Amino acid sequence: MTTTENRIERDLISKLEELKYTYRSDIRDREALENNFREKFEALNRVRLADAEFQRLLEQIITPDVFAAAGILREFNSFERDDGTPLNYMLVNIRDWCKNSFEVVNQLRINTDNSHHRYDVMLLINGVPVVQVELKTLAISPPRAMQQIVDYKNDPGNGYGKTLLCFIQLFIVSNRTDTWYFATNRLGMDRKQSRDAGQSVFLWILKLTHYLCLQSVATHGNSDSAAHAASCASMISMNTRCMSVRVFAPAILASCSG
Repeated sequence: MTTTENRIERDLISKLEELKYTYRSDIRDREALENNFREKFEALNRVRLADAEFQRLLEQIITPDVFAAAGILREFNSFERDDGTPLNYMLVNIRDWCKNSFEVVNQLRINTDNSHHRYDVMLLINGVPVVQVELKTLAISPPRAMQQIVDYKNDPGNGYGKTLLCFIQLFIVSNRTDTWYFATNRLGMDRKQSRDAGQSVFLWILKLTHYLCLQSVATHGNSDSAAHAASCASMISMNTRCMSVRVFAPAILASCSG
């Protein structure tokens, strides 16, 4: 990572902290990610799982099917415990968002059998990765950064289908000038299909009123990394709540009691 990319990343994390995200600098690998998820899962569902039960839970919920993963993320699910009793659980509290935890991690490295990738910034809800943000310098175009994500998904045994990364609902790429996003999908991952998927890729723009509009073709200029980080963080907090992927930011905590 270059010095400029590192600065943009730090500025973005600082803005997210202002929006009530908790920065978890200790979560840098798969083991730490899964341990954090276990802690949040047990707290949310008021349960204590044995080690064997937690491993079976991971095996049950992790899937390469993006639609199945989205269903698990937003619905109530059932899990059979070691003693045969059912555990009805949720990954995200849909009804009372103030009861969820919101965290941001950076430089997360996920190693699987044949895949060793590092991700710039991840947003977690209750320990579940739901948004991936890739930050680049002006020399790297957002389409090139998006292709990097496609290439990651192409790798045999990649983390998107074999780890908690299967729950990612939204990808965001930015080079300080343009910020693009696209929802997860099950399109084939060859280059022709990734170009076809461009019809579902959108650009975020920030208007002077600070109201964020989503358009398929638009640009906004901003060469200051801190200002750009602020706009990127604002996009996340203001707009993800109204997207079909239903990823919510913790800015709403300010209006919650208890």
